Amino acid sequence: MALLYEINQQMKPLVMGKLRCVLLRGLGLPTEIPPGVDTERMRRALLRDKKQLDGVARFALPVRVGEVRVGGIERG
Repeated sequence: MALLYEINQQMKPLVMGKLRCVLLRGLGLPTEIPPGVDTERMRRALLRDKKQLDGVARFALPVRVGEVRVGGIERG
């Protein structure tokens, strides 16, 4: 029983990630950066954002209700 619980816990993020993509696509929203997008230009634009501090563009991405992941893109 403990093994089944552990497998379920490890599979949950994968299943939820796939479900999230299916739902977003169903609403006509992107789930990937489209081909041809200049990611370096996008990075430079983020570094000019007003939330940028000391050469780091900071952001928080919601993971689930009540939980976020904080990250940043450094100048360089």
